[in-house]
Amino acid sequence: MMHWPTFDPSDDPLDVITKISHFYGDGVEFVIAGGGNTSCKNDEHLWVKASGTSLATVSPEGFVELDRAALAETFLQEFDDDPTTREAQYKDALNAARIYPERGQRGSVESLMHHAIPGRYVVHTHSTQMNKLTCSEAGEDLAQQLYGKDNIIWIPFVDPGYILSKVIHKAMGEYTQATGRDKPRAILLQNHGIIVMADEPDQIREDTDWLLSGLAEHIDHSATVISHRPVFMPSEAAVSVINRVAPALRLLLAEDGIPKIVNFCDSPVVQEFVCDPNGETIARSGPLNPDQIVYCKSFPLWLDIDPAITDDQLTETLRAAVAAHTETTGFPPKIVLVKDLGLFSVGDDAKAAETTRLMYTDAIKIMLTARTLGNIHFLSQRDREFIDGWEVEQFRR
Repeated sequence: MMHWPTFDPSDDPLDVITKISHFYGDGVEFVIAGGGNTSCKNDEHLWVKASGTSLATVSPEGFVELDRAALAETFLQEFDDDPTTREAQYKDALNAARIYPERGQRGSVESLMHHAIPGRYVVHTHSTQMNKLTCSEAGEDLAQQLYGKDNIIWIPFVDPGYILSKVIHKAMGEYTQATGRDKPRAILLQNHGIIVMADEPDQIREDTDWLLSGLAEHIDHSATVISHRPVFMPSEAAVSVINRVAPALRLLLAEDGIPKIVNFCDSPVVQEFVCDPNGETIARSGPLNPDQIVYCKSFPLWLDIDPAITDDQLTETLRAAVAAHTETTGFPPKIVLVKDLGLFSVGDDAKAAETTRLMYTDAIKIMLTARTLGNIHFLSQRDREFIDGWEVEQFRR
């Protein structure tokens, strides 16, 4: 990651939040692709990162300016019970709150959440380290042990967007009533990420580091390590399989006659996963968070390939597996895991294939540690189906 920025006396809040955004957007430890969002505010206005922009490269002009009075009224509106209709109505309400609608920007779907959270600066990231905790079945109890219940708010997974904003708005009021404090040091979102808020930028860094170090120390000293001896595919056989599977997938997954880009990865963490006796079961158990669904879809395709398989047999095996996967899940695979070999990521272009690889590798890191903290907490079928079909997430991708 880049160095923590220097803040000049001449910096206005928008300059400050832009620098903070670049810091947490650099690398993949906190966000990948378009994940995460940041904001700054005063009593009247909120500036929030526009949807579809990246924290790493966002400029001051990449923030959408919203009227906080209009946002406050959104909490009083009655939206439809149907999730699809509700989110469309919510999107319209956010668009109506824009100060400069002529710019055509679209505020983050979590804009209302940023309005509801105290603090001049709010930073929401999808930290890999912290999601090892938020994606654990024991996450809430462990978080309270590590950080103290008065220092954090834990939010069970709910629909991102309007529902999450309402839940956080209510939780903030209950927190203040119970503790007498206006805000906690952090908010932990189950299967989603973390939120840190402060009136001064350096406090954002201090509270984020406090979260990370507390969990790192626990993992180093307390977590049970699940170990096994990986049995890798012999190198010559592996090269043969890789060189045949990748081009076959490019053609089998082609759309309108245009082949896909297929990357292969056999990094140590990927090999640990595909060589794990429980790897297939874990992979088939579902996604961890919205980002994984957006960029990788809900389920990878898991294959066990005999290196001695003939070319014709391999093609037919892959064809049948892709067809069955597509029929079962509703989507062709974006990730193909081969037992004892590695991971193939699929995209329309090189950048998309690389983003998909980064996102699933991130999920592997989370899953391997989350199970040592008290089993992995996967998203429910209802939650993943909502995100799979959510227009907001398709726009972000």
